[in-house]
Amino acid sequence: MNLARPGRRQALQDLVELRVSLRVALEALAHHPWDSEVEYLTVTRHHTLEALNAYATSLITPEELVAWAEALSGREDLGFADGKRGLVAESIFQLSSPELFGPVDDLARDLQGRLA
Repeated sequence: MNLARPGRRQALQDLVELRVSLRVALEALAHHPWDSEVEYLTVTRHHTLEALNAYATSLITPEELVAWAEALSGREDLGFADGKRGLVAESIFQLSSPELFGPVDDLARDLQGRLA
């Protein structure tokens, strides 16, 4: 039985790769259930660095970077290249929780260095 839902992978790619605005990506994903037995996409260092670069070049705001990370964090339909406890997953968690890990500027700069 194929558990894949048409459009879900595309919506996840749009979100992870910031191919569309965050609002549009989240609206597209709202049509799909949160729970999933399938990992449709793997978040990599490259994806995380691209989001950090978009922030560093002012293509997205600090609030959008945090919202992006919040949208990825804890999704059952996403995997992480280095596992749920690796640097990519940790980076997403930290970006989603600046109230725990410090100002977005400092955090983004630190993570760029660690992920590069």
